[in-house]
Amino acid sequence: EEEGGHTEKLTPTQIALRATGLLAAGAFVCAAFSDPMVEAVSSFSTASGIPAFFIAFVVTPFASNSSELVSSLKFAGAKKTKNLSLTFSQVYGAV
Repeated sequence: EEEGGHTEKLTPTQIALRATGLLAAGAFVCAAFSDPMVEAVSSFSTASGIPAFFIAFVVTPFASNSSELVSSLKFAGAKKTKNLSLTFSQVYGAV
């Protein structure tokens, strides 16, 4: 919603153009950050002696979902039914 209280009605063409622009921007960001990420994983693998495959497919996903892990642990620590349901939905949503 906009500040005036009314919503802007978009045409299908406008929606397609906006979606295409967002996809292009996302692809650009992904391309810009992928090479440094590969270099970081490779360097960490070499320095630690841990195989790059293990780091790429086990450690990196845990690191990227660490915020969900921390908040799930906080909610689970309260031991209330409502918090338990929220924790399960966070864990399920992260998968």
